[in-house]
Amino acid sequence: MGMVVICLLAGGAAAQDRDLRLDKYVGKYPDKQFLALAAVHDPLARLLGRRVKPFLARFQVLTPIDKVSDEVVAQGCVRHNCANEQAAFAIDLNTGAATAASLTEGRYMDIYSASTAKYDDLPPGIRHWIRSRTSQSTSFEKMKFRFFK
Repeated sequence: MGMVVICLLAGGAAAQDRDLRLDKYVGKYPDKQFLALAAVHDPLARLLGRRVKPFLARFQVLTPIDKVSDEVVAQGCVRHNCANEQAAFAIDLNTGAATAASLTEGRYMDIYSASTAKYDDLPPGIRHWIRSRTSQSTSFEKMKFRFFK
């Protein structure tokens, strides 16, 4: 009986360690302090590698952080060029995994995912952002989707 209680307590502590506490930022802006959080920056750096700095440089004009399903979604764009240069990322609140996308030159949708190279298999948060961008574009038919791992 005592061993069961210890195992349950240990399991609860492990689950608590995975609580990224990022959902408390929903409705706030993804400013430099948010982007520097280990729970944000580290998974993005693992996913994007050397691309992380240029990706985060797009976060000049900010939109409040949203929650889609079990993910927080942050987005931004380049000042005076929001129509063509945008970026967003989603972080899964349960696993801490990141997925990201950027609109480049208004015609390339670059998608960064460690787990898939298919739009339908992307997490809901990033699919929602991509769908909202492509539905706003008059040149959607000409837009090229590029996947990166």
